[in-house]
Amino acid sequence: MDYWTLAFPRFIQGFALGFIFVPLSTLTLSTIARDKLVNATSAYNVLRNLGGSVGIALATTFLAQRSQYHQANLVGHVNVWDPATQARLQGWTDHFIAHGADTFTAQRRGLAMLYNDTVGQAQVLAYVDDFWLLAILFSIIPLFLPVMRRVRVDPRRPGKEDDSSDSGRVPPSPPPSTEDRRLRQTPRLRCRRVGHMTCSAGPCHDAA
Repeated sequence: MDYWTLAFPRFIQGFALGFIFVPLSTLTLSTIARDKLVNATSAYNVLRNLGGSVGIALATTFLAQRSQYHQANLVGHVNVWDPATQARLQGWTDHFIAHGADTFTAQRRGLAMLYNDTVGQAQVLAYVDDFWLLAILFSIIPLFLPVMRRVRVDPRRPGKEDDSSDSGRVPPSPPPSTEDRRLRQTPRLRCRRVGHMTCSAGPCHDAA
């Protein structure tokens, strides 16, 4: 087994994760009001972590059960009357005798290696069953896509101010009206009566 045999599936897995969590977050949080978005995000993260933990626990339990099942089936075919088993056991015995072990010790070690091979094959078959289960589950999920609510983003109305509680900032003061600007730009004129000021929008005021 070389490097790319392990690395290439991990690259595919990392690339595919982006197509899972981004749509899932969009479907979950797109219809939540802004004032409830913080609480909704926290609840979503808790449920996602909880669901991941439960899924890992179920997958591990299924893996252990299938490993025991395949090991029991394989052990039924490994016996002293099986020619393949005898040849494999004799090969391991000769291997340990060549490395200086006596005949009895070499046979015991050969049986241990034969057991390790059986357990390893049972583990491989269990992982295959686990991957088949996950493949079936992920194949069923697209059938629920038509049931999901389509996300529609309403365009912001022009001139509509955001609520100050959404961003935590003080809203800006409203722009001055046309009348206020006209009053600010109109210069005050001197009344004919000495000592009084007048403007175009109000009565005369006494000068200071």
